[in-house]
Amino acid sequence: FIDRYGLKPGNRLLFYFSGHGHTEKTTYGDEMGYIVPASAPNPRRDKQGFLQNAMDMQIIEVYAKRIQSKHALFVFDSCFSGALFALSRAVPESINAKTAQPVRQFITSGSAEETVPDQSIFREQFISGLQGEADLNQDRYVTGAELGEFLYDSVVNYSKGAQHPQYGKIRHPKLDKGDFVFQLTRIELPQAPSENTFSLQDLDREAQQQQEQKRKEVALQQAWAEKLKEMQAAFQQVTTYEQQDITPDLKVKAWRRFATAFAEDNPYSSKDESLRKHGQARIVYWLSRKRQTLTPEDQRKLLDSIHYRLLKAKDLGLPAIRDPRVKQLISSVFFGVRESRPERVYQLQLISEAPAILKEIKNRGDLILQIEGHADWSEGEEEENLELGHKRAKVVHHLLKGFVTDPALLRTISFGEEFPADPSSSDEARAKNRRVDFTILLK
Repeated sequence: FIDRYGLKPGNRLLFYFSGHGHTEKTTYGDEMGYIVPASAPNPRRDKQGFLQNAMDMQIIEVYAKRIQSKHALFVFDSCFSGALFALSRAVPESINAKTAQPVRQFITSGSAEETVPDQSIFREQFISGLQGEADLNQDRYVTGAELGEFLYDSVVNYSKGAQHPQYGKIRHPKLDKGDFVFQLTRIELPQAPSENTFSLQDLDREAQQQQEQKRKEVALQQAWAEKLKEMQAAFQQVTTYEQQDITPDLKVKAWRRFATAFAEDNPYSSKDESLRKHGQARIVYWLSRKRQTLTPEDQRKLLDSIHYRLLKAKDLGLPAIRDPRVKQLISSVFFGVRESRPERVYQLQLISEAPAILKEIKNRGDLILQIEGHADWSEGEEEENLELGHKRAKVVHHLLKGFVTDPALLRTISFGEEFPADPSSSDEARAKNRRVDFTILLK
């Protein structure tokens, strides 16, 4: 209820609880009131069980302070100690002053150790008060303070002194200045019939304008539908084009031309955005494939060079070197926005490249492959992106573990958004940042 209504400053919240209440004396001498659910045992027989199941008024105080709405009134048709709220009942002098400042008010049907009857006198008098009997100054408004005073006088009277309602405001310097206000229904005589004449001329003009607007809207929808068909046909054309035995540069140019031609967002469909994202992923993929393919012998020589640099750095007491040439041995893997599983094309790319390099790493005996998860800053908060990087690294680890017999050859780590591949804010740059990179390190 609080999450739904209590976060809007302009709302006024009324909470009414009818049930059992109980007051316990704490070990430090204070009295604590409790709302007693059906599952709570009798405190005189099982005090520990009671304290574990009952809801103390300090929890109600926490809820009261969580409310962002200016005014909240808590009414408890049950008896317990009023230690939560102050008994000072001074209020501002005008209705405007009462409603201008925030307040958390509380009314209980009785004090500690009193018993509330099943036929609630308090409830009957509460309704009577809201119907006007609590309007003590006859200004057609019932304030929380007036309602509390009325209930105290009337319930004490009708219960013959058996019940003494408690009322007041929360003990908080910023939540005890205002007052909860009920506006009573004003009884007014009906107005005389107007002398207005009936005509639809102005509505006819509005109807014509709406019909014209609708015709324009239909024409606009048709135009965007045709544009989407054109985009789908172009997408299929580029997909066919990239299957040719041509250089990655030409394929990148084709997809970039597609992205430029269809950059406008279609307000009537989400399919265009999906096609743009796929095209962007293809650009990133073919950019990663622009590197020259190495022969097995070239791969071994490059790995020997990387291995030598790592050993040299270790001998000199230098930090481990992150050699960028590793990308020539195993390509980065790219992901969709907030996705932790790469598209099929990147999975196939990884499976085709990884076995050979993992075999060479294993043969050398002192190397490992570090799987590094990354995210783009636009995908979430810093901690969320760190977790997303972990998920991406774990998925890639799962794809690779079948190619190694020693799990220690693979290690995962997440850098989140800390090391972007491209710090600019274009869609292409962000696609480059949503990735998993690889680093070869010494054990």
